[in-house]
Amino acid sequence: MPHHTHTLPSTSEAAFYRRGLLTLYAVLGFSLCSLLYLTWKAPTYLSFFPILLAGIGGLWYLLRHPLLNLTLILFGFILVADHQEGIQITEAIYGLYYLSYLAFWFLSRLFFYRDRVLDTPGSIALFLLIVWATLTIPLSLLSGGNSRWIFSEWVAMATLLLYFPIREGFARHKRMPEVVIALVLIIGSILALRNLYEYQQGLSDATQAWQIIRGRAVTNDSILMSISLIGLIFLLHAERWHYRLMLLIAFLLNFVGLLLTQSRAFWVTFLLGVGLLFVFFDRRHKTRLIGLVLIGSFGALAFGIIFFEEYISLIISGLIERISSLGSAASRDISLINRFYETQTVWERIIQNPVIGYGMGVPYRFFDLTRHSTDVDSFVHNGYLSLWYRLGLPGLTAILVLWVSSIWQGFTAYRTTNSPLLTRLCGLSTAITLTVLALPALTSNPFHRNDGTFLFALLAGIAAGTYERLKCRVPVRSSKDLT
Repeated sequence: MPHHTHTLPSTSEAAFYRRGLLTLYAVLGFSLCSLLYLTWKAPTYLSFFPILLAGIGGLWYLLRHPLLNLTLILFGFILVADHQEGIQITEAIYGLYYLSYLAFWFLSRLFFYRDRVLDTPGSIALFLLIVWATLTIPLSLLSGGNSRWIFSEWVAMATLLLYFPIREGFARHKRMPEVVIALVLIIGSILALRNLYEYQQGLSDATQAWQIIRGRAVTNDSILMSISLIGLIFLLHAERWHYRLMLLIAFLLNFVGLLLTQSRAFWVTFLLGVGLLFVFFDRRHKTRLIGLVLIGSFGALAFGIIFFEEYISLIISGLIERISSLGSAASRDISLINRFYETQTVWERIIQNPVIGYGMGVPYRFFDLTRHSTDVDSFVHNGYLSLWYRLGLPGLTAILVLWVSSIWQGFTAYRTTNSPLLTRLCGLSTAITLTVLALPALTSNPFHRNDGTFLFALLAGIAAGTYERLKCRVPVRSSKDLT
């Protein structure tokens, strides 16, 4: 099988290393001069100096260990996974960290290693999408866009660029599949536990039965659905009992978290994903799947009894009521009907400007049935129309190319039967998840906030990286590499 190498000779890497040392020495010299100045002019700030030095040292260490750096980026997403008004200090720090990481990653690949970063339709489409989103900022301002909304939406779109280091990590690092799958399950479990805690707090504050019946944990429904599906796929193929136990706990946590969101769209999406698994699995795994569905149902009930013993009957009543309303949601659910009106309003604006769009952060007006007032916002629940409204046909086309390309790469990797099972399952799980996510994108926008774009970048990056790994299209680097 051909083995393509896109890196510079070792002399270039050595030159990069020397430049890095010179930079480190320059920083050290500047730090010493700053220390002398602070000792003379502002001795009260000296206590912060060791923290600064430790931060510089930690940053340099992370730059030399890319797998660890990427792991921290992915795990740190937990800090910004909840939706709070305004920009929190943790969001600012995390945003600065991952944007700096992405800038360094692209500069090192393009100018030092000379890697072919844009070598597939999906990667080219994503790069052009971010370039186009950046170029539309002046248009956004001219169209009356809110500068804070523009910045927030651009940062969310930039999160999609994590696709590139995730793809490279899967292709080049031997242990990347184990690391990322474990990390994904841990992230989902932590978010599920946080939702369980917030849900329990809401029950404690409830004063009437209807508040318990309609109570829900509304955050991270797409992430919990996706990780539930991924966990189920790996659980079905686990052979050792301790792996089965860990995967079962992770699956149950995420599945219970998904149930408590009371998001009917993602309930249906999960069931659709389970249905697709029957197409790909043999009889033995289909039997396991049926058994795990039953175990998951009883396990969710056991979790409910443990955590919400005194409220369990009301909670079950609420879930049954929510499930029974699936058939009539389009005609009776005021929230869903409201989104249809919102979609109609946005579509009328798109028809007036279908090619280049209006830009990010540009508000539109429509009468909100849930509030009985006119709403002014740039958020559109329909993910496809949201991209079309903001970034025009170029933005919508680019994301669809990336989406379809990633699904194809994931399924292709799974069908490569002479490859390791873990790698094949990474391809299948991401392809299945990306396929079923096309449904809730009609009413739950995955491209407006950080959690949706993070999930999409993660899934698409794993699918593409798994495909690259199996095709040996990029050289394998050790985790000791400078970048």
